[in-house]
Amino acid sequence: MDSAVRADEILIVSGVVSNKSEKLYGVPDLIVSLKDNQGVEISSQKFTPPAPLLDAGEEADFSVQVRNVPAGVDKISVEFNNTGN
Repeated sequence: MDSAVRADEILIVSGVVSNKSEKLYGVPDLIVSLKDNQGVEISSQKFTPPAPLLDAGEEADFSVQVRNVPAGVDKISVEFNNTGN
């Protein structure tokens, strides 16, 4: 994640997904987690990845719009959905 910018009632989260392996990689969905100041997750939303596949060394920029941002958000993280759901 490179940035998280609030625009009215939307949080725009942007960054880059990189394939640092030497093989073709299937990119899982992205999970944006919103946490309070103690690191407790308040909310999370799942997003489609910026590219379904990345070849070795490739990168893809992403920018997602998180809606319905609850009060009390202090920390934001982006992770891969590795559960396959």
